[in-house]
Amino acid sequence: MGKYTKVRRLGAILLSMIAILTLAACGNESPTSTPVTVPATATTAAMPTQAALEATATTALAGITPSTSALQGTVKVGIMLPLTGSQAEVGSDEKRGYDMAIQDINGKGGISGAQIEAVYEDTKGDPTTSAQAAQRLISEEKVVAILGEYSSSTTAATYGVCKQAQQLCMLVGGSSISLDTDFGGSPWYWHLSPYGTYYATTAKAFFQSLSPAPTSIAIVYEDTLYGSSLSNALKDALADSDIKVVSFESFTAGSSDYSSLLTKVQQTNPDILFINSFPQDTIALWTQAKQLNFAPKMMIGTAGVSFPGFQTTLGKDANFAADIEVWVPSVSYTGTKDWVARFNTAYGKDPTYWAPISYINLEAFAKAVSAAGSLDQAKIEAELGKVKYD
Repeated sequence: MGKYTKVRRLGAILLSMIAILTLAACGNESPTSTPVTVPATATTAAMPTQAALEATATTALAGITPSTSALQGTVKVGIMLPLTGSQAEVGSDEKRGYDMAIQDINGKGGISGAQIEAVYEDTKGDPTTSAQAAQRLISEEKVVAILGEYSSSTTAATYGVCKQAQQLCMLVGGSSISLDTDFGGSPWYWHLSPYGTYYATTAKAFFQSLSPAPTSIAIVYEDTLYGSSLSNALKDALADSDIKVVSFESFTAGSSDYSSLLTKVQQTNPDILFINSFPQDTIALWTQAKQLNFAPKMMIGTAGVSFPGFQTTLGKDANFAADIEVWVPSVSYTGTKDWVARFNTAYGKDPTYWAPISYINLEAFAKAVSAAGSLDQAKIEAELGKVKYD
């Protein structure tokens, strides 16, 4: 049984992390993705299990049982996403997940009779824009809750505004553990993304499962809250292992030329190149590494390899690239196939995990409001910790 629990427990492990090995086929065929389940080594009390995202398909929102108190009118939520800019591919998939959830919830009568009304804000992946959008949603739109987000930097900006207003905030983005340090413990704070420490321990377990085992790794990361937090977590996790960190280099996100960085890293001859960046930079780094004939035994990333753009851009050059994901469409959980098929029919593509995590985000909110029978924030917060998935 999965449970939508509070603060650090909420985002601890939605699923056992999955390393996605993206191996190019022969000739001109596209790469394929093969899920390899790697048990996470870190544990936290009452952590959610595989049931959390599996529930996107199996519950079909049947669990949103109307309370005895009918709600009137609409339930307005603010949803903040990077719909334009370099992170738009992720934001667009998040929106598809939210749109599906809204359609399903409202199609089944809404939340205790009230329809969900979503006010979308485009953050452009910019922290200042996120803060301004959050302020507008709170002061002008009077939303019941703020959902969404993607990067750690924009997520932190939104949480900062919500902290001042004590606004219910349930975000799916941000893997930096500093989010929990800065905002955790407050009743308004809910977080649905696994922290970088879990990505790090999962990557370590995956590396140690390989045969022959790698002995060296180069870590390159974007100089953002997300990049530095996760990369330092991985470096710390590997400190007591037989895998030596031979290079640890940061770069400015959105750069066009990474040749100097890659040449420096190439000289250390690592078995593994670990790229910690968002999809656009992951594609650019791996493309330029190939141009330099930099061929480590494996490249592994935290974002981008499983995105269609990576595989279509690199083709068979994507061979020996891997990714760490929370969920992939090929998982065999009960009902997932039907949910993915619905998504594919609606949007003409398979979902990235940002679609189901967004679906679950809104579904959990709807369950809590229904159980509370009220739009009173304290009552909704109390019910959020009780939301379960069978």
